[in-house]
Amino acid sequence: MKKIIVTVLVISTVVFSCQKEMDESSLLTPPVNNLLDSSYLDTMYEIDSISGVKDTITRWIYEYDNLKRVVTLTEFYYFNGTNEGKDFFKYFYTGNDSLPFKLLNYNYNFINNTWVRGDSSLSLYYYDAQGRNIKDSLTTFNLNGAPSQSIVRRYEYACQNIYMEELSYFTLSSTGVITRRDSAVLDLNGNIRFSKKYEVDPNNVSTLEFTSEFTYDNKPSPFKKLSNFRTLVVTPFGETFFYEMQGANNRLRANEIQAFTGFSYTEDLTGKYSYLPNGYPGRIVDTYAPDSSFIVSFEYRSL
Repeated sequence: MKKIIVTVLVISTVVFSCQKEMDESSLLTPPVNNLLDSSYLDTMYEIDSISGVKDTITRWIYEYDNLKRVVTLTEFYYFNGTNEGKDFFKYFYTGNDSLPFKLLNYNYNFINNTWVRGDSSLSLYYYDAQGRNIKDSLTTFNLNGAPSQSIVRRYEYACQNIYMEELSYFTLSSTGVITRRDSAVLDLNGNIRFSKKYEVDPNNVSTLEFTSEFTYDNKPSPFKKLSNFRTLVVTPFGETFFYEMQGANNRLRANEIQAFTGFSYTEDLTGKYSYLPNGYPGRIVDTYAPDSSFIVSFEYRSL
């Protein structure tokens, strides 16, 4: 087996300013004059609405360059209306390439009104001529900047199927050990409709860990046209949220079952999307009590 060498980069501290919270009441109906020609995500919100009181849980902010490529994505976390933490993603491209080859992720906690650096990671991406993932790697770093672990995933495509094999490198000098194998079946649009995740033991014996089933609408996903789309996970890992996984359309139903325990992550968003005139989702409203809803709101911009 060919040994894979992961290059370690020194990640420097990045300083960010805290942005003022927006009024969530304006998120449910984006301005009409900004809908018809806008299809690039600007901001996405997760909001908990209880008895008419709306509380932002998560906010994603996208930034683009002049080639309409995502260059940064900041994910803010809130608790009871106050900052709790954030993830900052920075994407790198070669020349005018439309797909990123590298991603740096910095995690921060908001402690005593100050952003405090946490863990960080480096991801590298490789694609085939059709722009599909054929290999990616993830190296995590501790607070001192030393690498803690690396994993490399390789993908193969056959008709409407994807096969993934994951190798783990517990130190940079170690030989990769196979720790996971996945298989997935795609629909005609390239969405995963069924997959199996296998855990591989040191004796190279595969044991089923998760099965996953999904259904989708026929509308365009807001993530599909973005340059960072191929940095989303290729095959589900169990309790995989809709914004974490590649998909051409918007996910309606999810059912992920852990084989060991029978634990099931289920989600049904059928009939809960509101769509804009251009076909993209404007919001998801999932009512879980007579006066309470979980809301995902999408805001777009023109580039």
